[in-house]
Amino acid sequence: MKDGSKFCLRCGAAIQASEPTEHQQPAAPNPNVPKSSKPPMPKKKKILLSFAAVGILLVVGICVGAVRNYTATSDLKKALESKNATQVNTVYAQARNDSSKLNKYDALIAKKIDEMVEDINNHDFDASAATNGADTVSQYIQNQWGTLCPSSSSPGISSSVSTSNQLLWQKLKSLIESKEYYCEGMYCYKTEQDFDEAMALFVNVAESDSKHDDAVRLVGECVEQYVQAILKEADTRISEGDIAGGINLLKDAQADLNAIGQYSGEIYDSISTVIKTYADAYMTKAEDSFKTGDVQAAVGNVEAAIAIYPDGGYAAKLTEYQQYLPFALYLEENTLNQESDDSFWGTIGFDCNMVSNNNQEMNHSIKWYTNNNIESASARVYYNLEGKYDTITGTIFLSKEDKDSSLAGYFEVYGDGKLLYTSPRVSAGVLPQDININITGIQKLQIAFHGNGEGGFLGGGPNYGVNNLVAKKNLPE
Repeated sequence: MKDGSKFCLRCGAAIQASEPTEHQQPAAPNPNVPKSSKPPMPKKKKILLSFAAVGILLVVGICVGAVRNYTATSDLKKALESKNATQVNTVYAQARNDSSKLNKYDALIAKKIDEMVEDINNHDFDASAATNGADTVSQYIQNQWGTLCPSSSSPGISSSVSTSNQLLWQKLKSLIESKEYYCEGMYCYKTEQDFDEAMALFVNVAESDSKHDDAVRLVGECVEQYVQAILKEADTRISEGDIAGGINLLKDAQADLNAIGQYSGEIYDSISTVIKTYADAYMTKAEDSFKTGDVQAAVGNVEAAIAIYPDGGYAAKLTEYQQYLPFALYLEENTLNQESDDSFWGTIGFDCNMVSNNNQEMNHSIKWYTNNNIESASARVYYNLEGKYDTITGTIFLSKEDKDSSLAGYFEVYGDGKLLYTSPRVSAGVLPQDININITGIQKLQIAFHGNGEGGFLGGGPNYGVNNLVAKKNLPE
């Protein structure tokens, strides 16, 4: 400060004058400086003015920033307000190289997605869902949000959704899907009375969906209605004799409920009851068949009962019946071994289809012939019976094609090395003859098939056959 200054030129504070020392003299006033007519400004007032100036500068800065922000986002705001996804995606794409602008755009899009989620989740679709199903959701979204939301026909603004907004976008998509499940379920339940389909739809309603609790309640209602309808239909089928159809219907219903995490004790109990009743019916048929001597049918019915109800305790009865099944001697795989003459002198065939000299179909026959001019064995066949059987039955015959042959054919049966039986001889004019041989306790069985040919290289002989030759265990009295 200059000598003689009364106020500080920086802060305006008054300066206390001091007595001049002997070396100091007051400075003479400068005649060129005009005298002020106003009193000096107090220090406090100057401080307030300084703060006011700073505040003005801040306000101006904020306003300038706001104007710049508004200018930077106005295009995207207008596009979002238009509810046109194409317009939004175009504006967003134009800012790809401006990270500052993209950040502002992402904030706007995040806010818009939140708005859509809140709006869709709070809207009550029930009134129109019963008549329009899932279309109710798409119609509302289109009316409310144009093409901004994703749909089956448009990806919406997905190309404008940055990585930071992906979770929000997925939340929106999941909510839309959940609402569609709910609305389609309402249509199936209320309008179509398709309880099976309705409950399968309701279980897909998301927990974040405002209708989740309603969906849980509706699943329970659908299950109850579905079970009653299935039980009624199954009873109808079974009463009409379609037991298999009734069981399959119940099993399919149980599988449907299990697939959606639902369980019905009523259906389970009905399935068990009907299946056991069905299996028991086959067991009754088996017993009737066995009593009439049809062992094959008896075994078949027991096997059917076991297939239907494995835990029914039918295995013991199956074992009992199986011991009475005939042992097919006409099947080559049941032979222990064979001893045949060479093909020149004779041959034998198993499980052949033939016609007898009285025009009867003789299926499952053993056929043999020989061209030797003496009665010789075309073949000897051996079986292991293990003492399981009591009788051998069958029918010996001359083939139709050789019905005029006077040459005879026959066979012999040996049990454990002893001759047990010699069959009738068949030739021209001899009708098919039934046979019955007692083989109780026999372990090893041998059958020797004999024929008679004309001899020589061109001799040849007639074909003989024995039809349905089987070993059997006698049925109990």
